[in-house]
Amino acid sequence: MAARMAPDPSQDGDETRRARRGLPRLALHVSIPRFKLPWRSAGARGAGGEHVWVRRLMQLRAAPAPPDAPPDDGAPRSDEGATEPISPQRGPLLAWRPTPFAAAVGAAIVAVAFVSALTYYGAQTFTRRAANDRAANEAQSFTVQSAKLANNDAFDAYVQILRYADDPVLNDKNASTERRVAIMQQDLYLYVNKFASLSIATRSGDVLASTDPSIRTVRGDQAFVETRANLNPANSDIVITTPGQRGFVEYTTPLHEPDGAVWGILVARADPNRLWGPTLAATIDGGRNVIINNQGLFAAGVPDGLIGQPWQGSPLSNGGVRASIAGVDSICGLALIGKGTQIDKGLNVASCMPVSLIQSEQGRAMGKQGLITLAGA
Repeated sequence: MAARMAPDPSQDGDETRRARRGLPRLALHVSIPRFKLPWRSAGARGAGGEHVWVRRLMQLRAAPAPPDAPPDDGAPRSDEGATEPISPQRGPLLAWRPTPFAAAVGAAIVAVAFVSALTYYGAQTFTRRAANDRAANEAQSFTVQSAKLANNDAFDAYVQILRYADDPVLNDKNASTERRVAIMQQDLYLYVNKFASLSIATRSGDVLASTDPSIRTVRGDQAFVETRANLNPANSDIVITTPGQRGFVEYTTPLHEPDGAVWGILVARADPNRLWGPTLAATIDGGRNVIINNQGLFAAGVPDGLIGQPWQGSPLSNGGVRASIAGVDSICGLALIGKGTQIDKGLNVASCMPVSLIQSEQGRAMGKQGLITLAGA
């Protein structure tokens, strides 16, 4: 490497400020070695005339890649040293494109699957609505029949107290208490009797004789007040004094002297479960009837623990009511007992069909629909 001073002309032709200042400038000279290319020597060619370095380069490119890990036993690989010819067609694979026939088949499969799913969903929705409508219709039909039974049961009790009041001993104002109680007890022993107790009270409400010693007065009782006011037979709502305990229905009718004057009132009390026994015993497909009083409370047809609990239901578009009856999800129909008659006190009979029965029928129908859908697909 050698260094020398080199002038640096400026724009005006003079030497640069660096030269005028006496600062040295180094010029580097690098000696580059000369290589002699192999094809310039005769010994670089092989017997076939190709260059040795070209053949060596081809061998290096054709050599297989080293394995990731040597074999466990240390034995040489069987393909060691093998060469693979280079193919000019090697490269990235082109993206596969389906043929028109394959595309048509795929589109047909997708269309069939979509139509099948849509058909199954529509059938499921239709079946659910049809099952609910059928349950509501059955509940309404059951309710119509149950309302007739409930009306008959209520009127039977009405007729019974009128017949009991015709007894001459009960109408005798001067009869003894023992004789009155004996006659009333005989009436209660009758097979067709619907009452739990009979009592004779004055027009002021004091009890003169009763088959139930716990009844001492009937003042303020709904039916008694109504009969004393109009001197006609009457009946009450289902009276529930204590939740969880059975209530009673009261029937009253006046007692007359021989000249027709009213001197007393015959009072009969009935257990709702006994009074409406035939109604509560009626059932269709696992359904049941319950009696609801004027205040919307369970009064009969449910376990005693639910007596006095409020009836709660959600109206349905098909006219039914969705409600829970003794823990059973049900679809019910409602009907008034004695609607428009003298015994109409706002009592209702609810005829209920369990939802589980409806769902099981829907499940069987959907199982068949699924088989039909798969067969059609």
